[in-house]
Amino acid sequence: MKAAYAKAAAVLEDKNATQVEVNNAVKALETATQELKEEKSDKKAVAGEAGDKVASDNGKQTTGKTTSNATGKSAAKTGDAANMAIPAAAGLMAVLAAIAAWRKRTNA
Repeated sequence: MKAAYAKAAAVLEDKNATQVEVNNAVKALETATQELKEEKSDKKAVAGEAGDKVASDNGKQTTGKTTSNATGKSAAKTGDAANMAIPAAAGLMAVLAAIAAWRKRTNA
């Protein structure tokens, strides 16, 4: 993902980049994003096989979603565990597409 992002950023900065280079950068970002999604789903599947148990602390068991104690009450998981690489890649793809469209109009 980092390599695809770096290449796309270089194409973005290159004022002489061709449409083919822009398309290739967008495709590389899409591929990297898809691979990240697949990797993330694979990790979830492995965690599910392990029973989602990640820690135990004085009678409390922490899973991927909630924390439960001996009384059976659960507390919601706090914090944001979202991966920012996917939205960043989507944003970069949108910027590259806009640049490509702008170049196509100005060169036509």
